[in-house]
Amino acid sequence: MFALYVTSFIIGGGLLLLSLLFGGEAGGVDGLEGAEGATEGGALGRALPLASLFFWTFFLAFFGLTGVLLSTLAREAGTLLTAGLSAGVGLGAGLIASRVLRGLGRAEVGSVVRPEDVVGRLGRVVVPVGRNQPGKVRVELRGRTVDLLAHGDSVVPLSPAHQVFVHDVLADGSVRVVSAEEPRGLQPPLPVS
Repeated sequence: MFALYVTSFIIGGGLLLLSLLFGGEAGGVDGLEGAEGATEGGALGRALPLASLFFWTFFLAFFGLTGVLLSTLAREAGTLLTAGLSAGVGLGAGLIASRVLRGLGRAEVGSVVRPEDVVGRLGRVVVPVGRNQPGKVRVELRGRTVDLLAHGDSVVPLSPAHQVFVHDVLADGSVRVVSAEEPRGLQPPLPVS
């Protein structure tokens, strides 16, 4: 049984170490992240975390670690007690890691601003923004409020709470905005009848 604990710890711990060292992009590991997206994306992955590579990696690592520690440090604990505790710790670690990492992956994907998501949206100035003064604007995206670094076209910086229109997304991820408010003192043209 000790050999099973050691083997599980080496495999699970090795996969975790590779994932940490290479950011989930190690050649054969293809990242826990990449495989997770494939298995967790479907209904099976959401309903049954046991189908997740995250689950099995953490299960093996913590099952093996607990088994090795209990076998060497608590020799008076029986084989069944050691196996039960190891399986319980591995199961708990796998379930928690699977849920947490899936949630983090979803938050990370949701935080990416794509041009098609933001161009054409109305927002409000948070930090004054002008032609020579980058600032910040607040825009509502997919039910979330997002603050974005912004560059304006006006010579006079637009003040906080000024309504703006997002015109473009620049290469660095910041946005170019123009005023969405009518110039003060000017009336809209009357319709021709």
